[in-house]
Amino acid sequence: MSPTGQEGGPPKIAGTHLALRDFVDSVRHPKGAMPPFGSQQVSDQDLGNVYAYLHSTDLVAKISLPTSANAKHGQQLYTSFGCYQCHGYEGQGSGQTGGARIGPPQIPYSGFVAYVRQPSGQMPPYTAKAASDAQLADIYAFLQSRALPPPSKAIPLLNQ
Repeated sequence: MSPTGQEGGPPKIAGTHLALRDFVDSVRHPKGAMPPFGSQQVSDQDLGNVYAYLHSTDLVAKISLPTSANAKHGQQLYTSFGCYQCHGYEGQGSGQTGGARIGPPQIPYSGFVAYVRQPSGQMPPYTAKAASDAQLADIYAFLQSRALPPPSKAIPLLNQ
């Protein structure tokens, strides 16, 4: 068995217990054999996404999307909370605001909740006082109902 506690391969990092800032610092200035990753190699937003994913691996069993989630109500909340201002009306993202594509979500519901509660970058955190778990479930259901964009090969103007 290797010093990492596993048979070969890298150490298991899923389920990090670090706060986001400490996680980013440990990637930027690691201890041990891991090489440092500067902001030129990986953005803070990307590290925030990795952080949310790592937390989602622990929370999947604990937080699942309620069957009562209502996409229509989620659309109303998405608009009233102002999510569209950065992420677009369909969750398509925006190059002008820097808001990432969030619809349809590519992360599990638990990762979505973890990220909304403790985001990276310029997104403000939405505590349970600002947005309840039921409201986040409705917003996630709305985002799930959005269609993926067509592949670029299917857009004639892009293939001329």
